[in-house]
Parts: sequence; structure tokens; C-alpha cells
Amino acid sequence: METDHKAIVALSGGVDSSFSLIVAKLLGFNPVAVTVDPGSIILPSYFKKNIDGLTSNLNVPHEYLPVNMGEVIENSLEGRIHPCGKCSKTIEDSLLEYAEKSEIPFIIFGDFLATGSQSMVRLNGFWRLNLPAMLSATKGETRSVSGYFDVESVGGYGCPLLNEVHKLHPHMRRFSIQRVLRETRAGVLEPGQALNLITRTL
Repeated sequence: METDHKAIVALSGGVDSSFSLIVAKLLGFNPVAVTVDPGSIILPSYFKKNIDGLTSNLNVPHEYLPVNMGEVIENSLEGRIHPCGKCSKTIEDSLLEYAEKSEIPFIIFGDFLATGSQSMVRLNGFWRLNLPAMLSATKGETRSVSGYFDVESVGGYGCPLLNEVHKLHPHMRRFSIQRVLRETRAGVLEPGQALNLITRTL
């Protein structure tokens, strides 16, 4: 039946989440794309262009899920926190709540880490899958597959909020660089790609 194998795919409009939606569709899941939308400082219009184009191309149902991240944004701009951790947790919690209401057992993310057995974990009765991590995909591969479906790689590192935090509070850049280095150690990024990303944060 068409309702079988339903999975929520967290779709941000970047190449990694787009790769996850494409592969989920090709693997026979019945994906529902959900975009957590905290506003344009985190989800700018060029990501929405990718989102709307890809979901139309794949004929996948899609929903924008508005959330209030005012506190995360304020604390980040004032230099009290690095935004990525709090932002990711808010997105995960919002999608878990959506899954509970929709009774959809799988939530698929575009994360490269953690790899191995940690790429599929049980979360409050639901399965969280980090699809690129499960497939040992590299950044180059997610970009290539997504590009085949006309998803544009915007380049750079992070969202507009993160870029603004880097400008206002240079000490926060080291946390972003640590993330790049973790992905490089895991083989997700080539050294040249990592160097390019690190240079963009400086």
C-alpha cells in the first residue's frame, strides 16, 4: 500500500538533507518532507527555493513547520551560546512531536555523524536515521546526487545566523571549526574541502 513505509525527512534545503530525501525515495520509503522554519535568519529564501523545487521534482508531500527560536537567536547574537547545538535540538524535538502526531515511525536526517551503529537509534519509540552516515556518504557524494536533481549548492558554511555570530563573536568560530575537523576525521570531508570551509569561517 502507498501508506506503508512512511518516513519523515528533515529537509533544510541543503545538499545533505536533499540527498537524504532523494535516497529515501529511491529506497522505497514513502517520504514526507518536513522543514522546520525558524525564520529567514536560519532558513533563507535560497534554501526554500531548493526545497520547493526538489519536493515538486520528486512528487513528495512537504510541509513547513514554523517554530519560535527567538531565544536561541538572541542568545547566539549576544555571544552566550553557539547556535548549532540548540538549533539542532529544537529541530529534532519539533520533528519528534510531528512524528508522534502523525504516527510515522521513521525520522530521517541528513547528518554525517554519528557513523556505524549510532547512525540508527531508537528515540522515544521512533527510529532516527542519519542516512548519509548509514551509507558512509561523503560531502562530495551528497553534492553530486543532489545536483543531479537540480539542488543548488550554496557553498559557504552554515546559515546566516551562524555567519553573523562568527562576525560578532570570533571566539565562536572554533566550535564550528571543531565540527569541520570531526567530519574530516570521519572521512566525510576531503582535506581540501575542510580547509576551504575553515577558511570561510575566518
